[in-house]
Amino acid sequence: MKQRGRKSVAALAVAGAVELVPRLGPPSGLTQVERTRWLAIVNSRPADWFGDEHAPILLNYIRLLSTADKLAEQLAKFEPEWFEADAGPQRFAKLTSSYTNVVAGIKSLATAMRLTQQSVYGPRGASTAAGRVRGGPKPWHALEG
Repeated sequence: MKQRGRKSVAALAVAGAVELVPRLGPPSGLTQVERTRWLAIVNSRPADWFGDEHAPILLNYIRLLSTADKLAEQLAKFEPEWFEADAGPQRFAKLTSSYTNVVAGIKSLATAMRLTQQSVYGPRGASTAAGRVRGGPKPWHALEG
């Protein structure tokens, strides 16, 4: 039965039992970059957000991020004069197509795991947040120079 009236200081000071929920740890075999990404993603959400059943999806998400990095590196290194070579345009098209497919996979898995801004904001909340952005230089731009 619930106590009637005001609660005493002693009653307010009693804390309930706290259950610690372990976070999903990174699997073995990840590179240091992948491990860092895994921990950053898992730690960005409540402790019970990812369970063991989510590990394969998260692992594939992390791998797609690494693949996108490698493809982006290849695209950045692509020299304009390579278009003059016979295989240059085809190689560029394959790299671009692969990169586009990987990015689509990243988006799909991020959405499925509710990691995107769309899962954090509703339409009205996103509009409100966007309206709060002021023009002009940002404070962190002073740190870049």
